[in-house]
Amino acid sequence: MAIVVLLFAVLLLLMIRTIVPKVKTEEVGPKFVPTIVAAALMILSLIQLIISVITFRKEKALIKSGVIEETGKESDLAEGTDKWQTICSRYGHIIVWCVMAVCVFFMSQIGFIISASIIMFVTMYMMAPAEEQRPVRFLIISVAVTVGLYFVFVRFFNLMLPVGNIWKSMGIL
Repeated sequence: MAIVVLLFAVLLLLMIRTIVPKVKTEEVGPKFVPTIVAAALMILSLIQLIISVITFRKEKALIKSGVIEETGKESDLAEGTDKWQTICSRYGHIIVWCVMAVCVFFMSQIGFIISASIIMFVTMYMMAPAEEQRPVRFLIISVAVTVGLYFVFVRFFNLMLPVGNIWKSMGIL
């Protein structure tokens, strides 16, 4: 996963180069924040990659020395876990990335509020431990935070976020 995020950060840095700079050079331009985000993504993904390699080597050494046994099963497949918990623990991050891609693709149709709420809900649900998965709480939090962010960006920062054709057709936003 760290490699995917690292590749995304490199792609983001390449895309940032296409942003037209401001005329004044003293002020922070439109490239500043995306460059900071891309750099942070690169640093964090490199740290994650290093930690993963170190952990893999330690586990391999412990298996080779006989301290622990290689079972062929992952720890999340222990007795008593159901199929959905196994899917969440194994493929949760992939599901979250896919949901993000779909929501971003359809954001112009469904709008920021619905897209961000879905992304936040799925992320919280998939990444929470099985005993702490509270769908109703996650739904309330994701909708409340998304609506709050929407109004902060629109009302206070005067930034337009995608409304979506659903809201436009109902005349709500």
